[in-house]
Amino acid sequence: MIDSPERNELNRRLEMAQQIVDFLKGKTGNNFQNAMYIVLKAYYNAKQKTFEMPQAMRGDYKNDGWVIEDKIFYMMFSPVLTSQSFYSEIQNKLRSDLLGKNTSAGLLSNVYEKGMWGGQINEAILLVNTKDNRLPPDNTDEYNKIVQEGKDKYHVDFCCYVKNLESIEEMLRELDSETLYEIMFKLNMARNIDYNEPNATDIISTIGSISRVAIENYTRGIVTDYNRISTKDKIRINDLQNIKEEIEMIISKLSVVERVVNEMSQDVVSMEQFECAKNYVIDTYLKNKSKYRGVDLFNSIIRDISELFPDMDNHINDIKYLVVYIFDKCDIFEKEEV
Repeated sequence: MIDSPERNELNRRLEMAQQIVDFLKGKTGNNFQNAMYIVLKAYYNAKQKTFEMPQAMRGDYKNDGWVIEDKIFYMMFSPVLTSQSFYSEIQNKLRSDLLGKNTSAGLLSNVYEKGMWGGQINEAILLVNTKDNRLPPDNTDEYNKIVQEGKDKYHVDFCCYVKNLESIEEMLRELDSETLYEIMFKLNMARNIDYNEPNATDIISTIGSISRVAIENYTRGIVTDYNRISTKDKIRINDLQNIKEEIEMIISKLSVVERVVNEMSQDVVSMEQFECAKNYVIDTYLKNKSKYRGVDLFNSIIRDISELFPDMDNHINDIKYLVVYIFDKCDIFEKEEV
């Protein structure tokens, strides 16, 4: 059974959300805040809410952005380096932004003493860029102690959370592809997008579909010797010079397939799916190599596999990446002069 268009659309949205979050992980300081403004502005627009960020030249008054209708305030923390316990740094940041430090007023003072931004907070969020790490556990409840100190001082009640970019990824998953693409475009991510390059979910979907056919045909355990030769030699030996640039371009971008294979290898069932799909590609090569050679052989493999899909045009590039991956691993095509 081939994945439905609805399922493919969901996978694409999940992949785009992950790409945006991966991009945000690499931002620090003001660059992180500016990128988050683009993301949160688009998210709340989609929810028919208004997200604003105070102008930096006037000082942010410990407000890195707020949702006007819901009175949700964001504080943001993305240090270049951490000089002590990251948990301690997060505590210091929360205390400084919420309660103030030395002569600098905090968010609570600006809202409840100066009456800024409507004079009320319903929710405050300290958004921490933990890069590829999780938030440090708050085992001693230090965050709540800081928040309670503020509540007691101003005799107010509000919710306050410390979150990382996992929460942003969950928010992005609610958006449609058009809005996600708009975010990527404004973050200058879109200019680096190769529209012919499949994403990880495309590859996983294609592997799953091929493997189901492979299982039905009892394709199992084709033995390969894994002897490696250079791509340049393999292209020459197999008369593939006419598509040399395309093969080399795909090989330069095979990290997407490598990531999929690494993820699938963590699960026995998923890895068996990949092995079945790989064996099906090898079997297709073996069936065609007596009839074709060179570019014709390569194209026959792509054509035969694409015929498994009713919407074959939408899977050509996914299949090419998978076939070239297997080609690069020396599982198909000759490795020495014939």
